[in-house]
Amino acid sequence: MKGYIIRMNSLISVKKLIKKGLYIGRLISLRLTVGNPRNLSAVDQYISRLTKKYSFDRVKDSDVLSFSSPISVSEEHHIDSMVCRHEHFQTPWFQRWSEEMGLYGCDELTLGAKFHRKAWEWCAIAQALAERGMLDPNKRGLGFAVGTEPLPALFAKYGASVLATDLDVRDRRSKAWAATNQHANSLEKLYFQHIVPKATFEDRVDFQFMDMRFPRDIDGKFDFIWSSCALEHLGNLMEGFGFIFKACSLLKPGGICVHTTEYNITSNSSTIECGPSVIYRRQDIENLDLLLRKSGLCLEKLDFWAGGDLHDRLYDTEPYYQSGKQHIKLSLDGYVTTSMVLIIYA
Repeated sequence: MKGYIIRMNSLISVKKLIKKGLYIGRLISLRLTVGNPRNLSAVDQYISRLTKKYSFDRVKDSDVLSFSSPISVSEEHHIDSMVCRHEHFQTPWFQRWSEEMGLYGCDELTLGAKFHRKAWEWCAIAQALAERGMLDPNKRGLGFAVGTEPLPALFAKYGASVLATDLDVRDRRSKAWAATNQHANSLEKLYFQHIVPKATFEDRVDFQFMDMRFPRDIDGKFDFIWSSCALEHLGNLMEGFGFIFKACSLLKPGGICVHTTEYNITSNSSTIECGPSVIYRRQDIENLDLLLRKSGLCLEKLDFWAGGDLHDRLYDTEPYYQSGKQHIKLSLDGYVTTSMVLIIYA
């Protein structure tokens, strides 16, 4: 028995070494083939290949002539490209969408509920689209890696038609998400009866399997596209950039992409560059805006303020949700991180 335990421990150690070796190998490969995001020339070459492949590297004269901006200069926007902060959970826009999706009731907000940044992501995405005129009956939306989030049902309630997508059940990666109830394998998984009537939902929402790294077999263009903390799970920082550009190629002129992702609030130099979950730094987001503008796209103005409230300075640690702290900021592999919403104009 003792010999068996020793052999098992040795096997576990070997597996850990192999896993670490693969991680280092991927990191070296990323640096050699793509470059660090700080090296903008290397990133530029990568994005140039994407723009040529997806044919949206310049704005056509016909697009300019027919373009009608969905943005009203007189309208006050509450949602910029910004970092999740505790103060947002006390705002009318968060309260509105939270109640509509059944996340937090008014009493819970008043009495100080245990807040989760995932709820912030969903509410921020909804508010960003609503205040830019995207949740209307004549609008069409596309969601990537939707899991079991309530957003497709919410958008259908307001009249938008939606195509929701998630990994194919035959993809081995879907099993890990399904284990934590974060994977949709059918349209039924996305229905919430407290949000929208069943007939309305079925009339306005479609579902299909899709690997967000390779968006294929998609019919037509969309007014808006969204994803909630998905692009950081594509293997490395550049794959996330690649997804953003591919998604933008599916937008109509004047359309909007809204994505949330992991944001590093304690370092602008080192971070997790590749692996199951990467973390974007301020420099990465700023470089992304520069690259988007070279393709006739841009980010909504950037707000990197991480908040000064006590709950913005205290962060959750593993095992998560058991420390008694709010899950607004958290420690991930030595970095303090939170969610950031990115709003992209086409």
